[in-house]
Amino acid sequence: MLHDIDTLPPTQGTASRHRWTSDEKRRLLAIVKQCRQSSTGPVVWPDVQERFKHRSLIACREVYYKIKRQQATRIDGDDRKPQRQKYATVEIQKLNELVRKYGEHSWTKVAQEMEAATGISRHKGVYLSIWNSTLCPKAQSAPPWTAERTERLQELVGQHGPDPVFLAYKFFPEYTPYIIKAQIARLRQPTVDKQDH
Repeated sequence: MLHDIDTLPPTQGTASRHRWTSDEKRRLLAIVKQCRQSSTGPVVWPDVQERFKHRSLIACREVYYKIKRQQATRIDGDDRKPQRQKYATVEIQKLNELVRKYGEHSWTKVAQEMEAATGISRHKGVYLSIWNSTLCPKAQSAPPWTAERTERLQELVGQHGPDPVFLAYKFFPEYTPYIIKAQIARLRQPTVDKQDH
């Protein structure tokens, strides 16, 4: 119950030296819910920190968002391998909804509403990248990437440089620049030397 929040034992120690207990995390989630300006509005973090005298504002924020990311991973049913679930289904669904609402040029607004709706804080550039690399109509309709295209891209990067915008529009019009940028990054990944040392 929310009215029982302050009956929990007070936080001891400092954020840098002591782990957050399960009771503290439960208390944090409930207090954050109370300290939103509205049901989907931003969190007033100084008010949250006031209830955790021995924790910094930054620590409260970081622990809260870590909890929300873990919860989002569990929602997608892959709790055993969270590193493979980079973005939660709830984020993808909400991102599609917000881009339909605001268009493709209001990423600050999108990021703010994403945080308010999902409790997950990401830079606006992250959502811009997700949209252009996987969710926009052009990315959805792009053909599968092939080894032949990788060889062609490597050749073109050597000739023209690694500008993904130029390469996409000039040589790979069926792909977005974000997809080409990702493929260029893969080209630059070091290969493993399999010879015995």
